[in-house]
Amino acid sequence: MSQQPPPLPPHDADEPIFLEDSFAGGGERIDDDKGRIFPCESCGADLVFNIKTQKLRCGHCGFEKEIGIDPDREVEEQDIYAMLAHLRELREYPDQEGDQQEQEVRCESCGATLLFVDSVTSSECPYCASPIQLEHA
Repeated sequence: MSQQPPPLPPHDADEPIFLEDSFAGGGERIDDDKGRIFPCESCGADLVFNIKTQKLRCGHCGFEKEIGIDPDREVEEQDIYAMLAHLRELREYPDQEGDQQEQEVRCESCGATLLFVDSVTSSECPYCASPIQLEHA
């Protein structure tokens, strides 16, 4: 009585799967100059942009998320030197209002960083819909 192993899953050469070590940070993902991190709606792993399909794709479970792009919107080139000058000016002459308080809060479920402004003490994470509350509010 010889048992045959199950067949291998189909291999799609155009769509490589790269798995990352998800246990390194103990569930907390810190952005190491990768830009925003989007959790998979199916399994919670990181979604990665797939340039071929123009979608966010999960390397763990294969879930794909559409990116809402307006086809009628034109790409507008920005002048980097003008933006750098503007940022330098903001740093040298901060806004006179100054009474607006901002506080960054990290979502414990997905690791997203949220900005609480003024008297806001609780909210919902826009990425994973978990409730978020300031600890010392």
